[in-house]
Amino acid sequence: MLASSVVQLDTLLQDPLCSLIFNPIAVRDGYPCCHAYCPARDGLDLAVGIANGEVILMSLRSQLTAQQGSTRPIVAALLNADNLHDQTRCNAVLWVPKSSGMQFLAAHASGSILVYKKGGVASGEGGGKLLSQLSGLSSSSSRTSSQAPCQTINVNGGGINDAAFSPDGSRLAVACRDGTVRLLDWPNGNCVGGYSSYYGAVLCVCWSPNGALVASGGEDDLVAVYSMTERQVVAFGEGHTSYVCRVAFDHWVCQDTSSSAGPAGLASAPAGQVQEKLYRLGSVGQDTAMCLWDLVMEEDPAVVNTATGQVGGLKRVASQSQVNIPSVSSNANLAAMQQQQQSDSTAGLLSQQRNSFSEAGPMVAPAANSSMSGTKDRTTSGNLLGLLKQQQQPPSQGSNGSLQQQAPVAPSLPRSEMTLLPPVMQHRIHMEPVSDILFTEEAIFTACSAGQIKCWLRPELVEQLQGNESC
Repeated sequence: MLASSVVQLDTLLQDPLCSLIFNPIAVRDGYPCCHAYCPARDGLDLAVGIANGEVILMSLRSQLTAQQGSTRPIVAALLNADNLHDQTRCNAVLWVPKSSGMQFLAAHASGSILVYKKGGVASGEGGGKLLSQLSGLSSSSSRTSSQAPCQTINVNGGGINDAAFSPDGSRLAVACRDGTVRLLDWPNGNCVGGYSSYYGAVLCVCWSPNGALVASGGEDDLVAVYSMTERQVVAFGEGHTSYVCRVAFDHWVCQDTSSSAGPAGLASAPAGQVQEKLYRLGSVGQDTAMCLWDLVMEEDPAVVNTATGQVGGLKRVASQSQVNIPSVSSNANLAAMQQQQQSDSTAGLLSQQRNSFSEAGPMVAPAANSSMSGTKDRTTSGNLLGLLKQQQQPPSQGSNGSLQQQAPVAPSLPRSEMTLLPPVMQHRIHMEPVSDILFTEEAIFTACSAGQIKCWLRPELVEQLQGNESC
């Protein structure tokens, strides 16, 4: 598809207000594959990434006020023209947070991240580092110099499929083709952490509203949730039957249920109390389905993470789904649950349990909705993080007695040790593979590969509209 459209939201069926054809010639790689919008004082608020590696900077307002019927884009700047800096597909464009719309980046399939500044593009002041080693070319003219990136970051991940900034702009999560999600310190680009998928490439990545969680999806049909404090994947969402193409947090549902914070207000509970936080996560995939996940994270400030040494960590990960899942997912989890049972019992009961265990065989793990889970209407995996931390071995020591640093990218867990959570909602919403999902205050937008966009109103808004019609 070589065109993009802009429509209004007021009726069921809409013709586009404006359609843009980026390449009138039927070429294989001349189509737009990503875009990003950010309000800017200079009006240049829309960046579009093209499959041939080019990046187009334009004004959305100028496009909407152009002559009616015109399908030609009004290009303010063409970056990476003729593949001067990178010869591969542009898979993601992002505006840098706290830059007032003056700085943006383009992530390419080669693993290179090119950072551009508007000042250099508009005034002709270049001077950034070029990827001349990739293209074998140099900036010999003022035009190429003015359009050079101000910074280049190379990610060794076999190529970049997606990228996302943390809410505070201090971290950049990169979904790589080699099956890893790498967390880069911004703006220096150093890898400070990450994790690996179960198998296959990672196709999408996003951050929670408070920056505590990173979610991703890919070719393993799973949605992985990574904790920044635990530095490991704490939950896997299992519900898709094909590649997961996009994940996103619902900022209007995520909340701290242990305090009076409203939607997206993940405030902290009083000191010393266990904090319970709810995260709503949505995902879409090539199975034409949309899944919604309600993750409940219980954080205990008394827990000490043996891997990082930080005080405070996850005590339990649960889902509000009513779908039953195995309460025990591995032998290690079974041992942890048995340890908790024994520690909570009296000395007399302990002796009876030992006798019954030796005579009748192994213990039977309690069900997921039993009193151990703490809440009857939630499904909890047997992977109790707080208990497993007590069984973690201390960091290994080198020959000189110094502690060895762990690898920045955490390896994948065996499936038997995963905390698998079911979705609270799963529904096929399109006839073709779904490529994107967007949460707003009033609705959820989804888009498929056939070019169709659907708007799903939230239940409270539907009830309000039905009440107005009845009056």
